[in-house]
Amino acid sequence: MPQLQRPFRTTSRSGSTAVEYAVVLGLIVIACIGTLQVLGQNTEQVFRRIATGLNQGTSSPVPSGGVGSGGGKPPGSSI
Repeated sequence: MPQLQRPFRTTSRSGSTAVEYAVVLGLIVIACIGTLQVLGQNTEQVFRRIATGLNQGTSSPVPSGGVGSGGGKPPGSSI
């Protein structure tokens, strides 16, 4: 009986290691896709706010007191 099992025994773990790497790579790809989808939606919202502000003729869609609260004036402007 040991003679029949001998050809099926392997001392190399390269096959199982390759499968483990493939599983880890698959999980990383899934995480990256999810992250890109969330970032894409957030980026789309930012660009929509900017486009809305430009269409309304305002210089800055950001509320006063926030980032860019200078009212859209160029630096050094006295207007």
